[in-house]
This record gives sequence, structure tokens and C-alpha cells, in this order.
Amino acid sequence: MLRTRFAAALVPALILSGVPLLPRTAPQDPGDMVDELDQQDYEVGESPERYAQVKYLDGSVTIRKGEEDEPLTRGVPVAEGDVVESRGRGVLQLGDGSAVAFGPGTRFRVAALFSDQDQERRVLLVLERGELRVCRGAQSDAVIRVDTPSGSGSLGSRGGSRPEATFQVARGSRGDQTVFLVHGGQATWVNAEGQAQVYAGQRLTVYGNNDLLDRVSDFNTYALGDFDQWAEALVRPRPSESASRVPPEIRYYADDLDGNGKWVYVDETESWCWTPTAVDVDWSPYTNGYWGAYGGGMTWVSSEPWGYVTCHHGRWGWRMGLGWYWIPGVNYSPAWVAWHSTGSWFGWAPLGFRNHPVRWRDRQRCWNVVDVHHVSDRNLRPWFHRDPGVVGVFNRPPQGGARPWFQGRLIVDRREFRDPARFQRVAGEPSVVRDRVAVYTRETGRTILRAPAPTSGPGGFNRLERPRPEPPRPAPGPFGAPEV
Repeated sequence: MLRTRFAAALVPALILSGVPLLPRTAPQDPGDMVDELDQQDYEVGESPERYAQVKYLDGSVTIRKGEEDEPLTRGVPVAEGDVVESRGRGVLQLGDGSAVAFGPGTRFRVAALFSDQDQERRVLLVLERGELRVCRGAQSDAVIRVDTPSGSGSLGSRGGSRPEATFQVARGSRGDQTVFLVHGGQATWVNAEGQAQVYAGQRLTVYGNNDLLDRVSDFNTYALGDFDQWAEALVRPRPSESASRVPPEIRYYADDLDGNGKWVYVDETESWCWTPTAVDVDWSPYTNGYWGAYGGGMTWVSSEPWGYVTCHHGRWGWRMGLGWYWIPGVNYSPAWVAWHSTGSWFGWAPLGFRNHPVRWRDRQRCWNVVDVHHVSDRNLRPWFHRDPGVVGVFNRPPQGGARPWFQGRLIVDRREFRDPARFQRVAGEPSVVRDRVAVYTRETGRTILRAPAPTSGPGGFNRLERPRPEPPRPAPGPFGAPEV
């Protein structure tokens, strides 16, 4: 079920409205109708820190969201309340540069992600069994805590440990024995008997919440087990060109862009944008993946290794000679798409720089349209509809009205998603103000919507040189042959 607190906090960009199915005629050109910017628009979306990225996976891992279990994949956003259970191992990347590695046989719950408590930002993980290795980011100001039946281990506090520090908590499935190891810096263990400071190279063993904290011994940090060796390098941010090209708030999510695309300067957005280079000729955003019925709204789960940051932050564009390009943005949304339904058809389209569905020469083809019976499939591509008489409806406004995707409710819960009749009942409700270009510019202009900085400085954001003009090359459209 949709969690109330998520529905109140998050207004995802999934735009709903119902219109009757129209005859199979050519749709009107939506580009001929330009909307005036509303100066009272409000920003939607959430802070990127409120969701963790699955950075690495090795083996079988499941995640419980609400009352349902499903396989955990690289594209699933991890949120407060989620429970991760692993037969394999993996790493979660946090938005402040911290990372959490989990080993085989581990089960833990994400209780808090950068929530404000007592004037401190806190991350809280509840470990039921297994082992977690936590590396606090060098620039982090958050308190990261792991709770167990034997007490709590934490990094960071007012006047506490230095920013970059690493600890590990391991506990078996039986009994209350918990082992607390500090690999770097210092950390704190607290239970009902008191608290203990544990330093790099020390191990604390605890047998229950009322046990004395006096079993401290040294261990050889070089003698690592299999899990430690695997996690050692993966919990620390790796050097990334893309990290210096995106807003600082999402730089730790962007390293997967390296090697999968290139950065180019786009005049329309006055910013550096990223374009994928290893995609099929008919590729378009929000096509390789599926819709997850998660708290806060229907969430796009990308199957592309670089899809997390490009599908949940920023917008997309398309240009002759370049093809698809991603415009970095700060705020998180389950999907930055326009959403519409008509009859038994559902469709979604990536939102562009001005929050209109991105279109190319064949303007209706920005829409991904499927029959309602397939909208929840894990592999959607075989079910995309190509009939222009159907697809064209999604850009065509009713007579005397606004385009169907431009106004209407923004929250989609899974009950509505699986019952198209509900769309017709909510279509007449008052519209919700959406984020459009005026607010998008105010929110992100300081980082991505400006001319490139001078290249004489030492590296950093937007320090790439403006590319020289290149001869035109064929570029893929969303659903057709390359442009020539």
C-alpha cells in the first residue's frame, strides 16, 4: 500500500488525465502551441540523499518494499523502510559519499536516510543478521548508526570522529554476539551498560545489550576475509570525470556514466549534457526497464547500468546530429516523465528542458504506449505500440482544452496503475502545479544551467572545453531509422 508519509512528501512527475480514443487521424502539431511560463510554479521532487543507489551487486539479493518482496537490481532506488536480504553481497551508495557494503546471509532495514534529528542528519540501519561495512564519506556531516540487539555502533557526531572512517558490524543468526571492528578512524559503541570508543585496528565483542564493553582487542587490518577484500575498494568513491560535470548533490551517483557516453555542450540548455554512445538505433529513455509499484508513486527501474541517475534526476533532450542527451538536475523523482492514458492504452514520455515531452521529427514518437494488460511487465519493449492513430492521441489536445499531459494529478499509486477506470474518475480533479522551466532554472541554474566555466582553472565542474563543430552524423530517433 502507498505509505501516507511518502505521498505527502513526494509529488512524482507522472501526469495523468483521461481522454476518449480519437479516430486514427494525424495529430495536431503540439509544437505550434507554446505555453506561457507560470511565475508561481513550485518545485517538486525530493533531495537526492533521500534515496540510496545500488552501486554493486554480486549474487542473489531481495528487497522488501511495503508488503512485497522482489529481486534487488541496480536500478531500484532504496528508500526508508526498505528491507534488504542478501544471499550474495552488494554496496549501497549514499548521497553524501558514504557507502554501505553488505555480505552474504545479511538482513537489514533502512530506518532513516539523512533525516534531521536533534539538529543532526542521521542515517540509521537496523541489522538483524549478517555483516555490514560502513564507510563514511570524507565530506559527510551525517551520523551513521547501525543498531543491533547488542547495542549500536556509530560514526560521526558533534565533536566526534573525523569524517572519513570505516567500521564493520557482524552478528550471527543465533544469540546476541556482535563483533564491532573499526578499519579506519574511530567509532562509538553504545548499549545499556554505557559506551566505548573503538579506534582503528581494534575489535569489540559484545554479548547482549546489558553486557560490559570491556572485550576490546587488536586485529590485523591487513588480514582481510573474502567479504572484506571485496568491499575494501568498493566502499570508497572512485575517480570520475562525470562527477565533476553534474551538480554536486548527485556527483556520487554519476560515475557509471563514464565509459558509457560522452559529454557535449548544448546551446539550448546552456549546459554540458551527457549522451549515451552504446545504445540501439531505436533507443529512447524509459524503454529498457519496468515500472515498480513503490511507495511515493510508480517508479521507473532502469535495466541500464547508468540508468539510475539519468532516470531519476534531470531531463532529456533530442537534437539532430546528436541524438538523445541527458540534462543533469538535482531533485529526485520516481520518473521525470509525462504520463497519460486513453481507453485501454497507457503512455509515458521523457520530459525535456521545458517540461514538454521530448519529440523529434516524428513528433508523436516521444511516447511509449502499451496496452494496460502489459504495463506491469518486467520487459516492456515487445509491447510498445506503433500505430500512429493511437500514439498520436497522446499529444493531441481535446477541442478547446489543454494538452492531456500538461495538467492533472501527479501522484500515481499502484491501485490506479492497475485499474484504468480510476484514471477517468480523477481526471476532473483540480490540477497540481508542476515544476516547469522557470522553477527548474531557479533550482539548478547555479550548477548546470549556466555557460561553461573558464578552462584555465584546475579541473572541477563544467571545466570541459567547448567542443569543436563536427560533421553531421546519423543520429537515432526514438522509434525509427537514423536521421540522415
